[in-house]
Amino acid sequence: RRDLLPLVSKVGLMLSDWSLDHLLEHVLDTVFENIQADRGFLLLTDEKGELVCRVARYRDPSIGELSEISISRHISDMVMQQKSVLTSDAQRDERFAGAQSIVLSGMRSCMAVPLALREQVLGMIYVDNPFEKRFSEDDLLVMTTIASVAAIKVEQAKLLLEHIEKQRIEQDLD
Repeated sequence: RRDLLPLVSKVGLMLSDWSLDHLLEHVLDTVFENIQADRGFLLLTDEKGELVCRVARYRDPSIGELSEISISRHISDMVMQQKSVLTSDAQRDERFAGAQSIVLSGMRSCMAVPLALREQVLGMIYVDNPFEKRFSEDDLLVMTTIASVAAIKVEQAKLLLEHIEKQRIEQDLD
């Protein structure tokens, strides 16, 4: 079993009062520090319920910015149904048979977990790696733990923004 103390300390920092953008960056930083992902995305749902990428990066910063992201519709649909995804070889995984985006990307190992609170999916964390068998059940547990804390903080940040907006509107009406 991995040493969980550094993870617990990083997840504890998520409970700090940060802006939503700072929180999302910290969440993906924590994922990269604990999981051997090559790429990672943190997506949140918009007012229409569509997933929108808020943070995207490669492990190797010399590769530069991600110009566009692509996540298999199969994977995002599963996550939006509050199901986590772990695959050691997406090219051979029967769940993704016929998913052209997975075949074309050459992606092998991937994980995706929902940021969910009660029955509502607020977003997802997605990571992948071009090599087989990079992620384990332990990695999935770590990412699920990070996502659980992140979901609480994302909801809290959204409620705070709504409250501030409501106060602003009330002041404008006075």
